Amino acid sequence: MKKNKIISAVICILMVLTLLCGCQDSKKYPTECKESPSQTEEQVLWPSYEQADVLSDGNLALVDFTHKDDGYICARLLQEVTGIKLQIQKDDKKYNYDLKTTDFTTFPVNMENGTYTIKILQQIEGTRYAICASTSMEVNLTNDLAPYLYPNQIVDYTIDSYVYKKSFELVKEDRDDLTRIAHLFKYVVDTLDYDDQKAKDVSETFVLPDIDGSLKSHKGICFD
Repeated sequence: MKKNKIISAVICILMVLTLLCGCQDSKKYPTECKESPSQTEEQVLWPSYEQADVLSDGNLALVDFTHKDDGYICARLLQEVTGIKLQIQKDDKKYNYDLKTTDFTTFPVNMENGTYTIKILQQIEGTRYAICASTSMEVNLTNDLAPYLYPNQIVDYTIDSYVYKKSFELVKEDRDDLTRIAHLFKYVVDTLDYDDQKAKDVSETFVLPDIDGSLKSHKGICFD
């Protein structure tokens, strides 16, 4: 049942992507799509950390806003410490992310244009947190899809990742976007089974998705 729900969700996403890929006539079957070249590795977008515009409490963490209009910000711990969160908020919607490393980690700015509030939070006890630093920033995205075009803490990959290489391999012979989507979809459906044990585990303990781990173990849950 859970696997069927995942597949249904993926199908809905693919329907949206189909509308974006320039299909010529939705009344025809099979659907035709305009030919287009595959993306090359040189075109893949990677985050950078110039630190031209930052927020820091001077002790625990630092946030880099340099590329907010490109759909992402970066943050890192200034020392090895636990219980530090980055909060990204716009209007009444907010996301809380754990900061876990002194290396820069990327986070999406995915609540459209407008005024965002950014906070560095430190755990006091349980779910109680103190605000260590806070600021607001104006976001004017260069592209509505920009927040989804870079790796980030949730969708985490590098140039050395298995999933990165596999994605190019799966579509290297394809000549249009719809065929690429179909091949990627088929690979996911044929490769992954639902991991019931992991689903139980994450209900009690917070874990981040492991894209390479899921593809290599051939199982995962919704966020994988």
